[in-house]
Amino acid sequence: MPSSMMTMRTIGKVVSPIMMIFSIYLLQAGHNSSGGEFPAALMFALSIISIALTQSQPSALLSIDTSISMIVIGMSIAIINGFIGPLLGNPMFTQYHGYVDTLIGEIHLSTQYMFAYSLTLSISFTVILIIRVISSVAETNN
Repeated sequence: MPSSMMTMRTIGKVVSPIMMIFSIYLLQAGHNSSGGEFPAALMFALSIISIALTQSQPSALLSIDTSISMIVIGMSIAIINGFIGPLLGNPMFTQYHGYVDTLIGEIHLSTQYMFAYSLTLSISFTVILIIRVISSVAETNN
């Protein structure tokens, strides 16, 4: 194995978890201010791609079927979240929130979290799908 490949794998194993943690930070920051979900989704997609690149075998995370499944799951959760309000007699996308006492303290739960996380999941795997399709087209042309 060339030393450049070994260096990339070593750096990827160190950097990938940092990127994943930073994407969670961006998502939480976006919950309290505008525009955090999309950068968080891009950072999450990059971390998944870098994890896949550090492995010697092709990763199932980058398969087209996995990406489509995750996009469908994310969008389904977002759509279901939108219909919670009308089912309870309120306008569509009405936000519900509350606090739950746990062993680590009080946690704020919100339907907006569910919506943001599901969209982040869908955007992340859409980016992965686009990169996968572009790379497969490039492989067939060579």
